Order: sequence, then structure tokens, then C-alpha cells
Amino acid sequence: MNIREVAFKAGLASVALYLFGGWSQLLDVLMFMVIADYATGIGAACVEKRLSSAIGFRRIPKKLFIFLAVAAAHKVDLALNSPGFFRNITIYFYIANEGLSMLENMVRCGMPVPPQLRSALLQLRKRSEEEKQPPDTPDRPAM
Repeated sequence: MNIREVAFKAGLASVALYLFGGWSQLLDVLMFMVIADYATGIGAACVEKRLSSAIGFRRIPKKLFIFLAVAAAHKVDLALNSPGFFRNITIYFYIANEGLSMLENMVRCGMPVPPQLRSALLQLRKRSEEEKQPPDTPDRPAM
């Protein structure tokens, strides 16, 4: 290993330490899930014949923002002197979120998915769609 490789790796380690409090197994899992979700999304778009570089490119910043949220949670942990609680709960949330998205992409590809998981996905999708559309009430006009 030459000096440039060592310097590069040391730089990456320093950035990871500063942003995330170090690199952990949880961050490994999150990184895998983010990449796997992106890949299955491309696969689903191919199967549906809707592959678009513009749409794919727009997904990249969203994936990067996941790691920004983890870094922000780590900073909250530092401010509150907590031992990684907010960072870890943020990572767990995004691991679950990416996993559900991956499952949805697999369903779009026509892959067999256990019925219980498929049912849970459909319920979550329905619930999230309902939450996006607030009910019309006299106090709250329609948007």
C-alpha cells in the first residue's frame, strides 16, 4: 500500500468518525440496503419498461440524504451526551424503510414474496397514501 492509499483511507475513516461516530455494522447494513433498494428499483423499472436516467438520477440525492439524517442524529446524540440512541434509531428506521422499498420493487418484478410480507406491504402503502391526503373538514380546507 502506498502513501496515497493510506492517506485516502485515513481521510475516509476520519470523515466517517466525524459524521457518524465511526463506522459500525449497522451502517454496513444500511449501506447494503440503500444500494440493494436502488438496484431493485432499476430492475423493476426495466421489467415495467419505464427505465429513465432522469428518475434514477433524482433518486441518488434521496439516498445520500439518508446518510445526512444519520449524521444529524449522531450530532444530536453528541449534544445530548447520549450513547448513540438517536443515531441507531435513525439507522433502524431507514433500514426498515429501504427494506420495504426493496420488497415493493421485488413485487413489481413479479418475484414471489411471502404472502404475509406482501399483505403488510399493501397495508403500509394504503396507510401512507391515506396519510398523504388529509381529510376535508370545515376547519381545514381542501388543498
